[in-house]
Amino acid sequence: MSEITDEVEEEFTAEVMKALNMFGMQETPMKIYMALFFADEALGLSEISENTRYSISTVSNNLPLLESLLDINRFSKPGSKKIYWECQHDVGQIQKKKWNEIMKAVKTITEAIDKANEDLKRDDSDKARNIEGHLAGWKKAYGKIDMLHSMFMKIQGILPRGGSKDD
Repeated sequence: MSEITDEVEEEFTAEVMKALNMFGMQETPMKIYMALFFADEALGLSEISENTRYSISTVSNNLPLLESLLDINRFSKPGSKKIYWECQHDVGQIQKKKWNEIMKAVKTITEAIDKANEDLKRDDSDKARNIEGHLAGWKKAYGKIDMLHSMFMKIQGILPRGGSKDD
C-alpha cells in the first residue's frame, strides 16, 4: 500500500467512526468493520485480529453483531474448516438490515400498545383515559414509521409500486 492509501484509510475510518458513533456504534466493532471494508480479500479471525490489533476473542465476539447489522458475510472455503468474513460494500443491504431491526421494534411496541388499550377498556378511571391518550400518540407515531418503511422499500425496489409488504 502507498502512503496516500494508508492516509485515506485512516482518515476515512476516523470520519465514519465519528459519524456512526453519533448513532451509538462503538469503536471496536467499527474498526473491525473498516478492516474488512478495506481488505482486498476475505479475512480469517487471525488476519482481522492482526489488522485491528484486537485480540482474536474481541474480534470473534464482535463479528456476530457486524453480520447482523452490516454487509458482512461469513463463509468457509470448500475443503477448509477456516471461517472467513468479507465486506460486500452494499449500503442497500445495510439499510435493509437496519429497517428490519427498526420494524421488529415497531411491531413489538405496536403490539404492546394494542394490548394495553384492550386492557384499559376494562378500566373506567380517568387515569386509564389519560394513558389511552398517550398511547394514541405513540400509535400514530409508530404508524408513520411503518409508512416510511413502506416508502423506503419501494424506493429500494424491494416492494412493487403501489404495493405493501403484504401484497
